[in-house]
Amino acid sequence: MRTFELDTNGIGQIGIFKGDFLLNPEYQRQAGVWSIDKKQLFIDSLLNSFDTPKIYVHDISKDTAFREHHAIVDGLQRLSTIWDFLENKFPLADDFRINKGSLHATREPLPEAGQFFEGLPVWWQGFFNSINLPIMVIETGEDTDGEIEELFSRLNNGQPLTSAEQRNAIGGDMAKLIRKVAGHKFFKEKVAFSDTRYRHYDQAAKLILITTTFMDDNDGNPWADLKKKHLDELVKSNKGIAENRQKKIWTNINKILNQTCHLFDDKDPLLKAQAMIPAAFIFAYFLNNAYAHEHLNTIAQGHLNDFEKERLLDRQKPEEDRDPFLTEYNLKIQQATNDLGNIQWRVQYLLGGLLGANPTIKTKDKKRLYSEEMKRALWLLGDKKCQICKRKLNNPSEGQADHILAHKKGGETAIDNGQILCQPCNSKKGSK
Repeated sequence: MRTFELDTNGIGQIGIFKGDFLLNPEYQRQAGVWSIDKKQLFIDSLLNSFDTPKIYVHDISKDTAFREHHAIVDGLQRLSTIWDFLENKFPLADDFRINKGSLHATREPLPEAGQFFEGLPVWWQGFFNSINLPIMVIETGEDTDGEIEELFSRLNNGQPLTSAEQRNAIGGDMAKLIRKVAGHKFFKEKVAFSDTRYRHYDQAAKLILITTTFMDDNDGNPWADLKKKHLDELVKSNKGIAENRQKKIWTNINKILNQTCHLFDDKDPLLKAQAMIPAAFIFAYFLNNAYAHEHLNTIAQGHLNDFEKERLLDRQKPEEDRDPFLTEYNLKIQQATNDLGNIQWRVQYLLGGLLGANPTIKTKDKKRLYSEEMKRALWLLGDKKCQICKRKLNNPSEGQADHILAHKKGGETAIDNGQILCQPCNSKKGSK
């Protein structure tokens, strides 16, 4: 890999040949993430002739896959800021001034606070266009060894990249798969928050971790801890993935995301919080793998909408009148949202409420034991009481799910053949 300085002939040339730069190589973070204050400060530095960091670009002129000549490795925010200023998209800051010690402080009239580029004095427009930026060009082949991605990661190591941007910069097969998942119509059409700073990438990584978890678990268990360290490790340890493994991951995740799309409207308010994405994904996974009904998706979508209305109404009540479980749910979508136990509780709460409100939904599995979400449904249907002694059960864990018609006598493990009992009553019934 060889590096040399590019003769730009000034910023004006950079502006004219903006189309020569590939802005979005796969490892790059998005343009436009600088605040207006930070953009104005950078333009201030240029007009006051302060030194600025080097910009690194990759020579891709020989790569027929691109029409551009250079890919921006480091400096996208700076170049984007220059282009925006030249296009009069923002003015100089309200407190802008040319410092007395500046190289051109005597070139009057001086630029003034609040001026756009088109409003600058003519000499200063020419000066700005003539500024030479330190642009370093990297010459390399097709980057099969990931040298460019490694350089990007190192150059930005001290910069405030988000976790998703850092993982994207690592590169490799998993980073590419994350990008592919983030391009699914679920994110483009259903999710109600933008992809600013790769927030969709962050959620896509979580869904992949969930998918690989149930793929590798003998019982199809999807419960994964989604904390940052596990997502980072997912990308770092999977820079190379066998083709058949990649295909299986994508097939599974694509199927579940297609099913999830049936449960939500476009830009659905239910999906405006990032914490909801993994829960919605696992909800759809269980719903379509474990349960059956002729109108399953329609019923589930209606239930989720009703639940959201109930949740929002409950938040408006005086604290002493609120439903304790809805209060707990609200806390869990605000705190430790990536914790395994938190996600599990929320999914089981949502599924339990659905099954409790729709006892005609059947389980596909003929196993004897009721699932945790079915147990919650029986608890709700039983008015949170033991169905024999009527003792109050404060939460599902205080009760036991029981077959009304015993399983050994042909009774189904289904909501309409179940009831919630306290432990003593269930033991007495079982002994009979």
